[in-house]
Amino acid sequence: MSSTPLQTARATDARRTVYSVALCLALAFAVALASRVLHTSVPFSMLLAGGVAMLALVGLAVARYDLAVALGFALLGFVRFEPAPTDAIFAIVIAVAVATGRLRLDRVPFAPAALVGLLIAVSGLSIATAVDLSLALRFFTISLYMGVFFVWLIGYIDSRHRARLLVVAYLVAALVSAVLGSLAYLFSFPGMDLFTTEGGFRAQALFKDPNVYAQFL
Repeated sequence: MSSTPLQTARATDARRTVYSVALCLALAFAVALASRVLHTSVPFSMLLAGGVAMLALVGLAVARYDLAVALGFALLGFVRFEPAPTDAIFAIVIAVAVATGRLRLDRVPFAPAALVGLLIAVSGLSIATAVDLSLALRFFTISLYMGVFFVWLIGYIDSRHRARLLVVAYLVAALVSAVLGSLAYLFSFPGMDLFTTEGGFRAQALFKDPNVYAQFL
């Protein structure tokens, strides 16, 4: 008895969900392993909370892919620590894109992709001469992540709707940041120290560095 198109679609969605969860669990394992290699202690409670949050984000990315992407852009204005929440969201979104076949490599121009690939390759080779291996691995990971993000983002923006979605999400994040930073800088109220540098001399909103905050705006 042949399956109906609806059954086939549901089976495909189920496989994609399983692939996405497996890929993200592998990503979580890689992060935990890297923390051990780089000698950074992560409390078990934090790992557990991160795992639950990751599974929730996987579910969101599988069910509402565009909404998960918009959430990542909306959280660009919150960078109190690194990696920031937006980095975690984008890592999961990209993993889901790979697992579900949504990564559009055919849209990426060859020349920019080749230059980014060359930069990552050279960065990888430079690790061999690094004095501080853990620091070198950290910066290489950032370069690799940004390269993959570049490839994914070009493939993602394939319509006016998606372009408008990202612009609106970014503008919302920028507006919230600008309002918080300005209010904390101009007025005195409880908790204002959270949004300015020590002494209230410079606004930083939800960033840990006023210089990064300025570039974001």
